Amino acid sequence: MTRTIEILNPTAMASSGAPSQKLTPLASLEGKRVAIMSNHKIPIEDVFSRLEQRLLSDGKVAEVVRYRIPVSYPLKKEEYDQIAQSADLVIVGLAN
Repeated sequence: MTRTIEILNPTAMASSGAPSQKLTPLASLEGKRVAIMSNHKIPIEDVFSRLEQRLLSDGKVAEVVRYRIPVSYPLKKEEYDQIAQSADLVIVGLAN
């Protein structure tokens, strides 16, 4: 019996087929709104809790908002759009 291994490419093409937009890096975090998206697993929550405390401790970041990424299904486009409109910077992390 021959065994087959399928290798999946985890990178995604732009859904519209349009070239991706190149973003300009932020010059500073001062006054910026930061969104943190995670699947709320314990290892990543510890990391993000410390990151949130650090971002807010110096008083430069205007706010940090946390969002839960569902484990079993993707967010709807409208949800991604809402997050994008409400933040200047989005940090995404997943853990098991």
